[in-house]
Amino acid sequence: MKKHNRRVLPVLLVIVMCIVLISAIGLNRKKHSLEETMQAWKSGVSMETIDTDTNYLQRLESYSKGLKKQYMDYVVYQKEDTVLIAPEQILSYRIHYKSGAETIDGYVAAPKDYMEKAYPVLIFNRGGNRHYGELDPTTIEYFARYGFIAMGSQYRGGGDSTGEDKFGGADVQDVIQLIDYAKRLNCTNKKLYMFGWSRGTMEAYIILSRDKRVDAAVVGAGVTDLNKFYVEMNQIGNSEMTGILRELVGNLKTDSGEYEKRSAINWKDRIDTPLYIVHGTADERVPYHHSDDLYKVMISLGKDVKLTQYPGMNHSEPLWTFLDDYFYWLKQH
Repeated sequence: MKKHNRRVLPVLLVIVMCIVLISAIGLNRKKHSLEETMQAWKSGVSMETIDTDTNYLQRLESYSKGLKKQYMDYVVYQKEDTVLIAPEQILSYRIHYKSGAETIDGYVAAPKDYMEKAYPVLIFNRGGNRHYGELDPTTIEYFARYGFIAMGSQYRGGGDSTGEDKFGGADVQDVIQLIDYAKRLNCTNKKLYMFGWSRGTMEAYIILSRDKRVDAAVVGAGVTDLNKFYVEMNQIGNSEMTGILRELVGNLKTDSGEYEKRSAINWKDRIDTPLYIVHGTADERVPYHHSDDLYKVMISLGKDVKLTQYPGMNHSEPLWTFLDDYFYWLKQH
């Protein structure tokens, strides 16, 4: 009888260990919600549910489709309008998270069935500076209608964020923190995309040169040579823009290194992420050549890059006109 017990005990021990192992695997496979992941991410974060503005999202859809019809000749991929997720099916959140010593304000939105379906993540980098061009939650909500878990930052010095905007300086880390959060999510399809516009394109270039976790990026109407851009703005008498650059970046002569750090043309070899550059040729804020110049040198380096120009279109029109194309292209990567 004692010999029989000695044989049974090891078998029972193995069975118990297998049960524990299977349970641990099951726990690891459990999907965690956006809120659960945010709470477990780090201290000093918060996530507040906000009401989705369904009426505005419907008007925004009509506006975008109207622009697309007007510029149909420039559509590259999606001739038919994408069928969007209904506004009523979008969850929306306001978030605050830590980035260094600062608390950053931002938004997250997702289809209500994101726990059942695995959607990719889209990080949007807004334009503007400080409080000008602040991110509106409806923008993130609208992008989520394309089947993304969408998120965006106000950057430090914008919205309710603490700190000072450095226009491509320490604020870049505010976006990288969102990448950290996105990579912790286990309810996605593991794809992470970036979409930047204007100043947000400059942010994207800098991030892509440092962080290889983004699968593909669409960038539009962005500066690629900040030194040249300052000179151009000075030549046309745009004292508002040159004043902003002096205040946020520094003096062009004494702080030339800061301008170089924000100029992708100077370190184009560091960007390996598949890139889709778009720009209107009649852009009144950022001259079109900035995108064309970077595209040519990146092609010469054998980079995975595509450029689409929109004849006669201004700075902001292409953003809302060709979202079908941009997001179609992203989802092919």
